[in-house]
Amino acid sequence: MALEQWMMVKRMVQAAAVVLLLASVVGEVRAMTEGAMLASNGPSLVAVTATENEKRHSASGVVIRPREVITSCSLVVGRSGLEVAVDGSRLPATLLVADQEKDLCLLAVAGLAAPPVVRGNSTDLAMQMSVWAVGMRGDVPTVEPGVVTQLRGGKPPLIETTVLGTPETVGRGLFDRQGRCIGITTLFRDGAREAYFAAPVEWLDSLRIADGSGGADKPIHWLKRAVILEEADDWETLREWSRQWSATLPGEAAAWHTLGYSCIVLKDPAGALAAFERTVQINPGDLDGWSNLGYVYTDLNQYLEAIRAYRQVVRINPGDVEGWSNLAVAYQAIGDREAALEAIRELQRLDREKAADLMLYLNGQ
Repeated sequence: MALEQWMMVKRMVQAAAVVLLLASVVGEVRAMTEGAMLASNGPSLVAVTATENEKRHSASGVVIRPREVITSCSLVVGRSGLEVAVDGSRLPATLLVADQEKDLCLLAVAGLAAPPVVRGNSTDLAMQMSVWAVGMRGDVPTVEPGVVTQLRGGKPPLIETTVLGTPETVGRGLFDRQGRCIGITTLFRDGAREAYFAAPVEWLDSLRIADGSGGADKPIHWLKRAVILEEADDWETLREWSRQWSATLPGEAAAWHTLGYSCIVLKDPAGALAAFERTVQINPGDLDGWSNLGYVYTDLNQYLEAIRAYRQVVRINPGDVEGWSNLAVAYQAIGDREAALEAIRELQRLDREKAADLMLYLNGQ
């Protein structure tokens, strides 16, 4: 097996581990915490309805301040007859702020006595962390467990999870292990394509009145459309979109990172190299940026530069299994057996099985 192929296999194995985690952990999460989640957060949830062409549309809302409810703009913008249902009563609602860039709409509800939700901190999230989406199905509060699959952009992050995404499930609260709200589920449409995200709870204090553009010229719009293109495997369009994004907002590390990733998929190492070098220049703490930079240098047989990148990976996160694996392989490629073995010893502390597999590879077995 070629050196680059071995590194890619390790990445694929790690991706599969997310699926296994979901299958084995989520059921346990449901049994242990569903009742507690509903007891603590159910009183802060409401059903929101809006009317369009005499058809009623419903989703969820979360009480964030006295007599104020947050929901998804995809539910309420352009529609009339806004109502909030709670405890069997229906109360008229008024749209206060429609921040369509974030897909967060703030409603005022006179007479609403429901308590505000307790807020957490989305910047404490990590990949594969357990979360719960809590919202309304009709007049009944429900809980859906899931895990974090992606944290997009900077801090606070745009959150992707395994929880169900449909037009009826927007406006739910996303909660952490302690039952604190860390996000609101939202919808982004790009033509016929849709993507569902949880907006970080920190955005609730920086909502802006819509300026008529629908957020199309804003950083979050660039990021959301990039995610849709990535999930559709539309790599040529994503590369061009990322080029425009990085030219329009040259200080956005996410724009350069996305450009670099699309170049990797399209086998454009020169383009990927330039993009990831810019990524880590803007954000020296971008672990994935350094990791992908190391991968590109390996692909170009520039192993000393790859080692430099992977050293940054394990400096930022000493527990990064892939970082130590790739560092060992890069050292082996330049003939520095002692440094390769040192990296394997660090890897052995984290994952003995992976360390043993890598040792067999380095020994040509």
